[in-house]
Amino acid sequence: MVHPGLRREPQRIGWLSRWRLLRQIGDVVRASPSWSDRVWLGLLATAVAANLGLYAVIWLSLPTLPAFLPLRYGPEGVRTVGAVIEIGARSDLFRVPAIGSAVLLTNLAASVVIHRRERLAALLLQAGAVVVQGMLVIAALQIIRLAFGE
Repeated sequence: MVHPGLRREPQRIGWLSRWRLLRQIGDVVRASPSWSDRVWLGLLATAVAANLGLYAVIWLSLPTLPAFLPLRYGPEGVRTVGAVIEIGARSDLFRVPAIGSAVLLTNLAASVVIHRRERLAALLLQAGAVVVQGMLVIAALQIIRLAFGE
């Protein structure tokens, strides 16, 4: 049993307090040293450009693609080598850059938080986002190339 004097009611904060809190969070993010780190910004710009470029390539090639695309193939060393495992509508191809966007935003948030204490870890997170974007570009281009039977 909890002593009545120790019982705490949940605090409710009004909209003005929330606004002030959000402003403080914004000040912390703007004051973060990551925004003045040129290497970090370069990696971020590279990842964002690759992700936006992937969206653009898919958007531009969408009208020329068949209605259904093979999205996944059997792994190496299995009886189904080269066999199609998953077929989807051509609009399902947008899942590839969406995964890249999720990785990019997650790594961005983590690296902004970590950068103040550990610059190398923040740079590795951003470099990881660039590598993931590159792998997704290759995967999407491969799906598009195989859709035309090349």
